[in-house]
Amino acid sequence: MARKDLHSSADLPLETPRTWLRRIEIGDFNRVLAIYGDEQSAQFDFYGPFGAADVEQMILSQSDIYLGDPGVPVYLAVLERETGELIGVINLTIDSPIDRQGSIGFVFDRAFHGHGYAFEGANAALQFAFTKLELHRMIAACDTRNERSWKLMERLGMRREAHFVHDGYSADENMWTDSFIYAMLDHEWRPNA
Repeated sequence: MARKDLHSSADLPLETPRTWLRRIEIGDFNRVLAIYGDEQSAQFDFYGPFGAADVEQMILSQSDIYLGDPGVPVYLAVLERETGELIGVINLTIDSPIDRQGSIGFVFDRAFHGHGYAFEGANAALQFAFTKLELHRMIAACDTRNERSWKLMERLGMRREAHFVHDGYSADENMWTDSFIYAMLDHEWRPNA
């Protein structure tokens, strides 16, 4: 798989009926911090809430990203088309270019939960991964307690492939946590899932 320069990509932004997805930019800092720094939203996140330095590093890391660089997440801002407000972030990572394997993750502002925006954005990102990046398999992971997340993965048509028991430790909660792993192959993706 050849590296693809995102800076000159005609494939972005991605559009859905109510959103559009583009690379995150330095001007997104405050909104990204509000979303990633929300303790309630980060309750089941593997890395906890982000601080200002974490968000700054995330955004600055995107300046020299090429699609095809293994293990390097590409962060896409999800904007509501009507208002232009940044409502979430989806990340795509090419885990193995040779095997055409990737992963997807997503975080959305709680004010926009339950309205289908995450579904639209994640579905567009999966389409991009399968059709433009030509990936064969995409995976996603979540804490088993994060019902919203795993139900979204199922709505997208992803299948639960694993339940890892006590694969993480939450120091804040002083307890072991479990994870679900979901996956989808390129021929399983449906444009209007």
